[in-house]
Amino acid sequence: MVKVLFYPDDQSSESLWAEDLGSGRYKLRNSPWFMYGVSFEDVVRARPVVDGVLEFVEVLEPSGSSTFRILLRENIEPTMFERYWKPLQALGCTWEQAKKRLYAVDAPRGADLEQVADLLERGVADGVWDWETGCWRADPGGAHTNARQARRFAEDPSCDLDSSPDRHLTMRHGAGPTGTDQRPVVFRLVPDEDGYPDFQREILWANPRVDGTYEIASIPYYTYDVARGDIVSVNEEDGELLFDKLLHESGNSVLRIIVRNAECVDDVQRMLKGLGCDTEASGRLVAVNVPAQVDYGPLRERLLAGEEQDRWGFEEAVLCREGVE
Repeated sequence: MVKVLFYPDDQSSESLWAEDLGSGRYKLRNSPWFMYGVSFEDVVRARPVVDGVLEFVEVLEPSGSSTFRILLRENIEPTMFERYWKPLQALGCTWEQAKKRLYAVDAPRGADLEQVADLLERGVADGVWDWETGCWRADPGGAHTNARQARRFAEDPSCDLDSSPDRHLTMRHGAGPTGTDQRPVVFRLVPDEDGYPDFQREILWANPRVDGTYEIASIPYYTYDVARGDIVSVNEEDGELLFDKLLHESGNSVLRIIVRNAECVDDVQRMLKGLGCDTEASGRLVAVNVPAQVDYGPLRERLLAGEEQDRWGFEEAVLCREGVE
């Protein structure tokens, strides 16, 4: 089993377990809690991005299952949930719990989705839960089908999937390989005069060191404070690790590329890998780690040539300097 990373809204991420079928094809073994348009047992295409992390590209073979989400109202007793859930279970629905109140519901191929939606509406009317559609897979025909296909929690502002006010203000990176003890470190972002970036924070993964410091493992998309391999100190506040200061520079550099054509992102990443660089990608934005030992001259010439051809634009976010304590 492997993890496949999804970006539900280009601002946050979730990872689902999947079975590796070979040739870049993966069969999902979870129901998504946030992603739209995918369901349990879909066969998807995913691409490796950094450190073995797989990033979702597209659905290749829909399983026929549909996905709904339930958000319980506050202070609902388990017995009440069970009472309203049993009719859905009788239709073949199953659930996975993400948080105390959030459930991802799988409706199998052949289930009467209008009847599923009727039962979900009953829970809303009786004050038990709110619901949304993650992926509706049935022939459109019912009078309520279109509205129900597009139903979102956002219709009720009190229904928030994530209680954190920063959920839509934070850029998150995919975690490292399973089994590592990496920790997320928060970096504050200051938008420029044009309001870029849209995020207030960027979370980078970092490896803890025995002296209490952290070595940055991600390649930053937005912050100019660090590069991969830099050693930093942190402060802990409300259970989060906040970047404090840079202690030691790795000598690595950070470049950022906006690829004009989204279909060319894979080609750009392969080119950079051939030049000795590592990358992470989010949409058309590619963050590039240039190791200290890589000759930057030829790489820069290649980037300038591509920029002149309007294939991409790039910036030199963090240029390598002598490591200092």
